[in-house]
Amino acid sequence: MITLTNGSWGAKISEMGAELKSLANLATGQEHIWNGDPAWWNGSAPVLFPVIGGLKDGAYSFEGKQYKLPSHGFARGASSASPARGPIPPSSHLCPARRPVKTIPLIFL
Repeated sequence: MITLTNGSWGAKISEMGAELKSLANLATGQEHIWNGDPAWWNGSAPVLFPVIGGLKDGAYSFEGKQYKLPSHGFARGASSASPARGPIPPSSHLCPARRPVKTIPLIFL
């Protein structure tokens, strides 16, 4: 879990899918992200890439070849790159080289 604070706000970001798990006002303790109660939905703020929702028959065609893609894409289940630690705020990103080629044949930025 990656934790960021700026004196007013605190954020927690999962390294799996770079999902925002918490955004809280540090002065009041008020949470602004869904708590992920599994009785309803265990997610919080998933990154949905490269599609939101599902595709017809769970697949698409590109240059005459068919590719299967899960609902909401692959990003939410992907391991994001570890952020650098130091004076520059960390960032988390998907690495195009680690994309599931059987799912998405294109390189993305």
